[in-house]
Amino acid sequence: MLHGIIAAICGIVLMRDVSGSEIGLQLSLLEHSPFVNYFYPGLILYTILGIGSFLTGICTLLKVRYYPWILMIIGSGIIIWIITQMIMIRLQFNLQYVIAAIGITSLTLGVLLHKKEKY
Repeated sequence: MLHGIIAAICGIVLMRDVSGSEIGLQLSLLEHSPFVNYFYPGLILYTILGIGSFLTGICTLLKVRYYPWILMIIGSGIIIWIITQMIMIRLQFNLQYVIAAIGITSLTLGVLLHKKEKY
């Protein structure tokens, strides 16, 4: 859930400051991507990874029906996001590995909980 809150905040900042300079990003990082600025990456970060991760955390805490599936979906989304980011910016940062670990953990927990739950 914390990941979702941080992603939502960063997404808002990127949509507001499309140059990325407010959070220390350079537009040159987008050179090999389809984006000319950080608005659309910020929008994806805010909606899917931010709000999506936050809502997944709430669904998991409340044990909403099919929450293991929701965990698997958001975990897969995080993994796809970070791999795509690494390919597009052609640089690697330690934080990317932390985020990838969050995605892998979410996916794995979803699979394990799905096996445990009887629907």
